[in-house]
Amino acid sequence: MLDLLKKIYEKNEEFGFFQTVSQGQPPEMILMIDWVSRKPLSPQMRDFYSFALTWSEG
Repeated sequence: MLDLLKKIYEKNEEFGFFQTVSQGQPPEMILMIDWVSRKPLSPQMRDFYSFALTWSEG
């Protein structure tokens, strides 16, 4: 699980999500697999990011 989270964090950093996440907020939009389309985060994804933020904040 930790390896998967590390890979997610690396991809987030690559695409600038840490600019938002580092401010303690989950991102508003997610980049889709076509690398063009963006969609709002689902409630489940917002919950995941909120929970994951608590891991990195201590």
